[in-house]
Amino acid sequence: FPVEILGRFFTWNNRPVHIAAIRDISKRMKAEEELRAAREWLGIALLAARAGTWDWDFPTGRLNWSPEFFELFGLPAGATASFETWLTAVHPDDREPAQKTIDQSVKDHTPLWNEYRIIQPRSGDVRWIGAWGSTAYNDAGEPLRMSGICIDITERKTAEAAMRESELRYRSVVENAAEGITVVQDGKLQYANTRLQEMVQAGPEEFFNLPFTGFIHPDDRALVTERYQRRMSGEDVPPHYDFRIVAKNGNVIWVQLSAVRIVWNDKPGTLNFLTDITQRKQAEEIRKAYQSRLDSAMEIGNLAWWEMDLPDGAVRFDDRKATMLGYLPGQFSHYTDFTALLHPEDRDPAMQAMKDHLEDRQSRYHIDYRIRTAAGDYRWFRDVGGITRHHPDGSPATVTGIVIDITASRQAEDALRATETRYRALIQNSSDIIRILDRDGLIVYESESSERILGYPKGYMVGKNPLEYTHPDDIDHVKKDFIEVIDRINPGIPTEFRIRKADGEYIWVDSIGTNLLEVPGVNGVVITTRPIQQRKVAERALRESEARLATAMDIAGLVNWEYDVATGIFTFDDRFYSLYETTAEHEGGNLMSAEAYMQEFVYPEDRPAVLASIQKILATTDPDYFGQIEHRITPRDGSVRTIIARFAPVIGSDRKVIRTIGVNQDITDFKLMESEIRSLNVVLEQRVKDRTEALVKTNEALEQEAIQRLAAEKKLKASYDEKVTLLKEIHHRVKNNLQIIASLLNLQSRYIRDESSLAVIRESQNRVKAMALVHEELYR
Repeated sequence: FPVEILGRFFTWNNRPVHIAAIRDISKRMKAEEELRAAREWLGIALLAARAGTWDWDFPTGRLNWSPEFFELFGLPAGATASFETWLTAVHPDDREPAQKTIDQSVKDHTPLWNEYRIIQPRSGDVRWIGAWGSTAYNDAGEPLRMSGICIDITERKTAEAAMRESELRYRSVVENAAEGITVVQDGKLQYANTRLQEMVQAGPEEFFNLPFTGFIHPDDRALVTERYQRRMSGEDVPPHYDFRIVAKNGNVIWVQLSAVRIVWNDKPGTLNFLTDITQRKQAEEIRKAYQSRLDSAMEIGNLAWWEMDLPDGAVRFDDRKATMLGYLPGQFSHYTDFTALLHPEDRDPAMQAMKDHLEDRQSRYHIDYRIRTAAGDYRWFRDVGGITRHHPDGSPATVTGIVIDITASRQAEDALRATETRYRALIQNSSDIIRILDRDGLIVYESESSERILGYPKGYMVGKNPLEYTHPDDIDHVKKDFIEVIDRINPGIPTEFRIRKADGEYIWVDSIGTNLLEVPGVNGVVITTRPIQQRKVAERALRESEARLATAMDIAGLVNWEYDVATGIFTFDDRFYSLYETTAEHEGGNLMSAEAYMQEFVYPEDRPAVLASIQKILATTDPDYFGQIEHRITPRDGSVRTIIARFAPVIGSDRKVIRTIGVNQDITDFKLMESEIRSLNVVLEQRVKDRTEALVKTNEALEQEAIQRLAAEKKLKASYDEKVTLLKEIHHRVKNNLQIIASLLNLQSRYIRDESSLAVIRESQNRVKAMALVHEELYR
């Protein structure tokens, strides 16, 4: 084992003597070896962390920098380690804040953490530095020395900036969405975007942390609350349903809710998309009103009534029920006489429908079926009825109903369904295109929906000018509107233009721009582009329909007629006959009997209703009576048109009707327009659905990005904690080694008699102790 020999000469009994002491130094050698290893590990740790150490002696102003410090700051190895050299390397904008942070740390006796930028002199690169340090003080509290490390935090700063930019970009998309978006947590509102605030006319302070039921219509609160609670408890709840909200001015707005369960600030909540469907609801109410009037007209018209006695099945019916099929009425006396004629595929459903009504599972009997005519073909009939009389024991006694030939209607419905299927196939994958343009009009971001709509590969349009793909006839007004958006003088009016797809075809779109050039993270103009090709087609068809209607009204006007009750003769003029594609000369004059008019010009299925309206007006005694009826006519050209007839009576002195005057108006084009509007509503509803699905996907992407960011932050924190622990352990070991050295110096001083040598030993001992104190402060 290693030893150390200490000896000296002196005189003993007038003879020179040498005395020596042998000391085991194996432990000291082992400690020195561990110290060297610790220093090597410290160097490895500093190299791995891209960190440099520094030491600042306050009394002398001297600075000591490690080689890693010079490399970190991009300084040559021979550069002078001074405060001025460090300050020159610091970015000019960060010099004053960095100095203030150091001064404040020394003044407050607190650890130093300083973040600032440097400019490396050789490369000119700007890097972010994080400096950590600790100050040692004397007994009077005066600073003696500050030591610490510097690490490169540029990557962290870059990641933080990118994260902020991403958050700003997605926030911009959410804030500019056409739907109201809100987050509900613990039954209270935690977030509401600009669109929802506009819908209810309330500011952000009127939303945050308030019960979400506050703006819901009182009649709908129970439904919305119950479904919210079920969704939060994990039950399967319909993701879409309708309810009403009430704005501050009292306006009631119908919305469609699309909700999903999310985690918001580490707590469960719901993300809710509210789409304004008020216009759609109003359209539905109008449709219901039309349907109600249609049902009433069918009942009053009594086109073909029937009755069936139970339980024997005997039937009574209007003769037209048989004659419409080409049979004689006498051929039918029992309900099975009719059911035997039903199409094989419809017989069981028709019987089941009657059974469901008789057994009170359905409020009325209602069935459409095919029935065989005397000619052998099948026609579609609609049969509607209900129980009108019961036996004393409460069982059904009589069922009464009406039947109408709906063959033409079913054919039209089949054609309508085929048309709707084609349109749905065209638009089912459509959604808005969201772009961000820079100040020069170049695309810097484009949503994935562009690939589906325009056909260009993902990312193909980035860096290009969209005007290159705009129809030449539209470029000027698109440029003008874009400049207005840049100058912030466009009030949000959409720009309609044509855009070229990948296959060379042009489609109509409309775009709305929002100037967010000054918003960090966006720094551009957000353009929302929506395909309106279908709408343009519908508008063109609508204009053509209106033109046809205007032309017909100009030519025919409101054609008038007069009916003489005593003779039963109609008086028509040439304008009246023009509506029916004939002339007075062709019809034998301006006079025509009621029977001839009904037979020649009234659609066969509508004749009973027309006859009933005539009988009703003839029976009135009210001079102010006014009636009208909508029915179909059969002009001489073989077409079928729809008119509305309005009429009023002329009352004689005996309070009986002596004459009827009226006007007819062709409303065929109006009926076509209603059909086109229904088709347009289907298109608009599909677009709302597609936009809602796109927003849900965007939200899922945001959640995934947030999860990844949290995972990265946890890894960074664990790495930092590990390095701090390692550094503290190194300081602790260095301090212990310095304490051993101080102890050895103390032992050595006991054998030294020379004062100057003893002073040197004690000065060295004090220095070692001072260094040990510094390292002790560093690891605490």
